[in-house]
Amino acid sequence: MKINLKLPKIRLPSRDTTYDWISELAMLAGFCMFGYGIYLIYKPAMYTICGICLFLFGFPGRRAK
Repeated sequence: MKINLKLPKIRLPSRDTTYDWISELAMLAGFCMFGYGIYLIYKPAMYTICGICLFLFGFPGRRAK
């Protein structure tokens, strides 16, 4: 009696996906450190400058033809 098992293939994340994730995490950490540095200098400026940065980063990039 022969048992034929079909096991699922294991899919590991690609290197490009991991690099993108680490890159975005580094950008977030840098933004937080930038905001905290401004907060130490002048507290209301942190909300204004970081708000403007988030507003600009939220816009989609221009499409190249």
